[in-house]
Amino acid sequence: MIHAEYRSAQRPRTRSARGWRLCIRILGAPLVILALAACSGTPLEPPPRSFDLGGDWVLDASASTTPAGPPPESLRPRRGDLATRFLAQDFPVLFAERMQIEQNRDSMGIDFGQGAYRDISWGERDRGPWRVQAGWREGQLHVYSRTHDASSRELYSLSPDGQRLTIDIEVDNAGRRQSFTRVFTRRSPI
Repeated sequence: MIHAEYRSAQRPRTRSARGWRLCIRILGAPLVILALAACSGTPLEPPPRSFDLGGDWVLDASASTTPAGPPPESLRPRRGDLATRFLAQDFPVLFAERMQIEQNRDSMGIDFGQGAYRDISWGERDRGPWRVQAGWREGQLHVYSRTHDASSRELYSLSPDGQRLTIDIEVDNAGRRQSFTRVFTRRSPI
């Protein structure tokens, strides 16, 4: 009898609470937290004109957390894992030693050399299997990418003198979460 009274005194679970619990179980807490961070708070805006990344950039390997070269083992493709196959080719900044950026009011294009190129438009759009959202918030350029079993967050920060670019990258690939920092110095503006 006490057990029955206790049950009736409990507050019934709401449909939304069950939905969030199910979402966390399916997607995993890190992916849900990243998705909530990307979708909540201040909306992303186009970057201000003062945030100009145009120019030639060279890697500062001593300040970066990942060396240039082949992808780390955890980012190498596994058979049957579509998102992983695209990860190394879709995030060439992880392995770039140089990059040239052209930026305008609607987007920026990044040439990493050796045929690797990435176009980032402000706002939200599809790019291959990825859904990409890019824009300005709280003094940084934010780029969020997601697909069915992978997601990433890239934060671009420019030094006050405009000569040093820090890119903090967080990748969650089928539950394998890694963080990287890539630091570049500007060789020349465009």
